[in-house]
Amino acid sequence: MAKDPSLTLKAIANPVRMQILHELGFRDGRARVTDIADALGLAPNSVSYHLRELAKANVVEKVDTPEGRDARETWYAIPEKGIALDFDNNETSSPLPPLVDSLYDAMANSAVVARYRRAAIEAEDVSNERLIGSTQVLRLTSEQQETFYSSIRALIDQVRRDTEKNQDDLRTGKVPVDETEQVYFNLDVFPVISR
Repeated sequence: MAKDPSLTLKAIANPVRMQILHELGFRDGRARVTDIADALGLAPNSVSYHLRELAKANVVEKVDTPEGRDARETWYAIPEKGIALDFDNNETSSPLPPLVDSLYDAMANSAVVARYRRAAIEAEDVSNERLIGSTQVLRLTSEQQETFYSSIRALIDQVRRDTEKNQDDLRTGKVPVDETEQVYFNLDVFPVISR
């Protein structure tokens, strides 16, 4: 875990790097440099540079070429445990809120996410029950907030565990790829503070 979370946030706040991370996420967390470059319409050397910068911040890691693939190909992956930031032990006086703010803006407005969302909406075999979107400002009592936050955390923890198990099962061949499906999930919950 990085001792200075601002270094990690600066690395991923770059819009191109955020697109690369999204593309990696939509590819089960690992991909070749050339595949990412093709998907984003960027030069492979540019994508390679940004991946190296992300690797310096421990946001991605260079991984071995999968068995049966050309060993000359360069592969990168998001670490299995994801990206963790330790704000409690921040050893810098860097102002984190603006960095976190720009990170969330980049995530919510990603062209990569928009492209995959559009494909899901336009797909004939995707029912409306599988397309969920909601933007609301809620008004909840303290007790309702506690229930709301704990329910969301429990659901996120459960689907994260399910995802980790499914990824392990896919790697070991216990589950065929066509028995699972990637589902994009993004959540942004915070108290509304009037200024």
